[in-house]
This record gives sequence, C-alpha cells and structure tokens, in this order.
Amino acid sequence: MKPKFKSQDVLMGILLLGSLWGLIEVLGGGLLRAIDVPVRSAVVTALGLGIMAIGLAIFRKSWVLFVAPIIAVLVKQLAMPILHLSFTCTANSAVAVMLEGAALGGVFIMLGRKARGNFTGRAGAGFAGALLGGTAFWAIGMRIAPCPYLLSFNSFAGFFSFMANESLIWAALSALTVPLGYSLGESIRNKVANAAEIKPALYYSTTTAIVALSWGASAIALANGL
Repeated sequence: MKPKFKSQDVLMGILLLGSLWGLIEVLGGGLLRAIDVPVRSAVVTALGLGIMAIGLAIFRKSWVLFVAPIIAVLVKQLAMPILHLSFTCTANSAVAVMLEGAALGGVFIMLGRKARGNFTGRAGAGFAGALLGGTAFWAIGMRIAPCPYLLSFNSFAGFFSFMANESLIWAALSALTVPLGYSLGESIRNKVANAAEIKPALYYSTTTAIVALSWGASAIALANGL
C-alpha cells in the first residue's frame, strides 16, 4: 500500500522543508561568508535543492518545489525587521531561491519518471534545474535589484562568465545533492507517513519544533551579523 498523506500533513511538511532551506541560506550562508568560502552561493543552493528533493520523494507532489521556496524566502526576509533593511537589500537572494525551486520543479514535471527512476535521472534533473534557475537569475536578478556584482556580468561575455563562475558550479553540486536527497526521502517516506497517520501528535509537534528552531536560529544568526 502506498503511503497516503492528508493535505494538512503535506502543508506542514512544506513549512518544515522551506524553513530548513531558509536556515541553510541564512546560517549556512553566513558561516560560509564568514570563513570566506568562494563558492558559498553554490553550496547553499545545492543544499537547498537537496532538501527540496527529500520533500519531493516523500510527498510525490511536484508543486511542493514551487511552494516550499516561499517559506525559505520568508525566513530570509527576517533580515528586514531585525537589521532594518529594505526589501531591495535581500531581493536578489529571494529571487534566486524562488527561481531555483521553480526550475527544479519544472524539470521534474517535464521529465516525469525519467527524472525519478534512478540516480542518473535524478542527478540530471538536479543539474538541469540548478542550471536553468541560475540562468534565469542572471537574466532577472539584475533587473529587479541590479547590484554591482550582477551588473558586472551584464554583457554577452559576462553571461558566459556568470555561467562558468556561478550557474555551472550550482548545477554540478546539485547533481550530487538532489539524487542523494531524493534517496533519503524515499528511505524515510513510509516512516513519515506512518507517523502522520498513526502518531499525528508526534508528527505535528516534531515538525513544529523544527520549524520554530529553524526560524529562531535564523533570527539569532542575522542579529549577530551572519
């Protein structure tokens, strides 16, 4: 029998997935920036898409990949009230998260079973999703919030430079994290479904606790300059 999830179970899972991605973006990205890791955007993007792949494998609903990034963006927007920043200061990173999640969801929808059937297909989906999302970010990001870094790639040659220095690295790392995340999701799917059906109090209390910790840790990280 296939595991079944109620609508509220899926929505709670989406809240959890998005909160974890937001935590990775805020705390993980901040720590990588503090130790001056040159490919930090690629690392947090790949980890975020890996989290999305876990959710896709558990709930088997591609639209999860379009909704969960919204939660991640809201976590990142904690910077506005905490640091008294305007929306434009965080707009680019928010756009990147939305585009990456949507691109991965689009690839899984288009490829269907080919993208889910084995490690190679999932790796290809991760690579293609991150590459498409990165390319879209190059085109859209500098129009929404044209920061100096993005504008440095605002040319024909700059496009290929951005692909080499950003998008292709995002794609390469995501080709690893997405299939690994999907495999992890498959391995725990039945356990999650059983917890949601048989022990709903445990499912919701655990999920709520992780969500609260993710938002709290993100807020503390932002308040401390990460």
